[in-house]
Amino acid sequence: QAAEAGHGGAQNNLGVMYRQGKGIEKNDKEAAKWYEKAANQGLPDGLSNIAYLYSIGEGVEKSISKALDYWLLAAEQEHGQAMTNLGVAYRNGVGVDQDFDASFKWYEKAGVQGHAKSQNIVGWMYKSEKGVSQDYKTAVEWFKKSAEQGIAPAQFHLGVMYSKGRGVPQSYEEAVKWWKKGVEQGHAGAQNYLGDAYLLGKGVKQDDTEALLAKLFQIFHLYLH
Repeated sequence: QAAEAGHGGAQNNLGVMYRQGKGIEKNDKEAAKWYEKAANQGLPDGLSNIAYLYSIGEGVEKSISKALDYWLLAAEQEHGQAMTNLGVAYRNGVGVDQDFDASFKWYEKAGVQGHAKSQNIVGWMYKSEKGVSQDYKTAVEWFKKSAEQGIAPAQFHLGVMYSKGRGVPQSYEEAVKWWKKGVEQGHAGAQNYLGDAYLLGKGVKQDDTEALLAKLFQIFHLYLH
């Protein structure tokens, strides 16, 4: 009733229910209809949700340009996921010319809001000098923010930074600590580097068996994916 009465939040929630099939039969067209109603009222979640459907062409005809327009409107209201998606678009040149400066701007805005995956990308951009001047110390700060939220690629990158002494004093013990966290989530790169650490006895006691296990886990993970 609230959705029918024009309540933006209720309209978006109804869209979510149709999209996920929660308590109602899944229907992407109905989801899109209600997301768009919420979006037309300027609701950030509604704007971001309808943008996503336009980006993948579910419930609506696929249109990257419409998706970007809606994400921009949501991002201007500080919507974290919308800002991240704009960062992705500019980074990969999807629907827009590739522009690392613009990509960095949107990833950083999302990262400041605590969006964990964006924080990892911001760290990568500082490390790789993409859209911003290279700064290992700042890269480590961003990787750490993301890693502490449980993002496996950030845990891997943070381990690499410690192992190479980039932006932080070199510490194989710290590197191993973060690689182990990445391994717990099945990150192949972390498995590879942890295997090398055991093989060479860096940051851990040298152990050929653990080295072999790490390598086997990496191969198994890559095979599954």
